[in-house]
Amino acid sequence: MLESVFVVMAPIYHRNPVSTRGLRRVTAEKRRNNYAGFCFQARHFVQGARIGRGCLTLLRNFGSTITIRHETFGRRYSAVRLYKKDDGFMPLRDAEPGDIPAILALYNQAVRETTAAWTSQEETLDERITWFETRQNAGWPVIVATSPEDKLIGFASYGAFRPREGYRKTLEHTVYVDPKFQGQGIGAKLLQQLIEKAQTQEVHVLVGVVDGDNTASIALHKKLGFEVAGRLPEAGTKFGRWLDLVFLTKIVTPDLDSPDV
Repeated sequence: MLESVFVVMAPIYHRNPVSTRGLRRVTAEKRRNNYAGFCFQARHFVQGARIGRGCLTLLRNFGSTITIRHETFGRRYSAVRLYKKDDGFMPLRDAEPGDIPAILALYNQAVRETTAAWTSQEETLDERITWFETRQNAGWPVIVATSPEDKLIGFASYGAFRPREGYRKTLEHTVYVDPKFQGQGIGAKLLQQLIEKAQTQEVHVLVGVVDGDNTASIALHKKLGFEVAGRLPEAGTKFGRWLDLVFLTKIVTPDLDSPDV
């Protein structure tokens, strides 16, 4: 069973909000608002379980969050599950037809709230089914990241960059991660998996097309060996402002010979 990691959110104005016995202090970047965090690990979370060498008792388990009581101070706290970058808490697998509604919901959230997709038109379930079937028929991967409860928290895929056959060895990829889980290495794992899939399928170049203000995505691509191949100033618009379009490319099979035809 995967070991779960939780962070206890305790108001910092308490002199000693949570005893540090059996707990590990959370790094500064994990603190949120006026809360100080301590995190702990446990393999089994059932009602009444004692956590952190017995100083905490589990009251309620909601999956991604739990409610606990500090036995010394008698106070109740919420704890939020963390998914660390390098510990396998983010299983990746090939998408299945049953994942399509969750993929659709994640994409449409990006349409409504972000500039990741330069459109205000949300997709329908039928449109996303067609998208999924097109990729399956072409042999292109659709990969999903899931939580330990098998909730879909991200997906990635690649498809045609341009329709003409001269571009057939160049594909354009997309990566979407649930905002609640961003910044935890999920996007990097998904993109790395796409790179490995592309190498096995003898794709020559992967292209990422990113909003110029999305510095996190650009930094992620650069970390995995992508280079900025070009920027189109004010090429699009959304939410009442002009948007730059950035192309990031990576030659994933540098030794691949060019097709004869």
